[in-house]
Amino acid sequence: EEDNDGWLQVGGKGGAKKTSVRKMRTERTLVTAVFGGEVETMIRYSGTWASAVREPWMWLSLDIRPGEIKTLDDALTHFLKKEELSMQDDKKASKNVRVTSWPEVLVVHLKRFHFEDQRGQKVNKKIAYPESFPVQVEVSGRASTSAVMRDYALSSVVLHHGKQLTEGHYTAMVRHESERGDAWVKVDDESTSSITLDDVLGQQQLAYLLFYKHERKATT
Repeated sequence: EEDNDGWLQVGGKGGAKKTSVRKMRTERTLVTAVFGGEVETMIRYSGTWASAVREPWMWLSLDIRPGEIKTLDDALTHFLKKEELSMQDDKKASKNVRVTSWPEVLVVHLKRFHFEDQRGQKVNKKIAYPESFPVQVEVSGRASTSAVMRDYALSSVVLHHGKQLTEGHYTAMVRHESERGDAWVKVDDESTSSITLDDVLGQQQLAYLLFYKHERKATT
């Protein structure tokens, strides 16, 4: 049952209300139809009660600072992992994040800039990213929920050149699709040049934004 504020009460056995889910609404546009997804953040408290918020997103901002994060998949796993929270009166709580809707074009923001001691710093570390990036998608049915794989293909990469937050230069690498096959092009202001896929995947220390396009399987 949903109230006027967008809260949805999900009951347990006997109709007991155990989970409150709030869904943030957004206007559907051409932009959200292409780039829009939805993420759910659930806080579960000791006992049975939990609250969750579902909100739209246009890109995923992934932390890359932890030492164990070396790849895009590592960063996504870190983003989705369960987090234990400290509460008052020694009560326990946990936070879970899951993606409830994936977009047609997935935009990944690698968080290369952060503030420490009131100073902006850049995270100059290598993060490997693949040409093909499959993700697990939950599909809800009437009786159960199953998981299927959704394939994404790298379509462009935005690079940040520079070691500091306050300086640098941006370039892009874009996949050009044609009947003769795909080709990669580097864009640097008004200059363009052809590059290889190895060139694209080799910019692990400069990659800032990754664009992945949903690859639909051909039907016969």
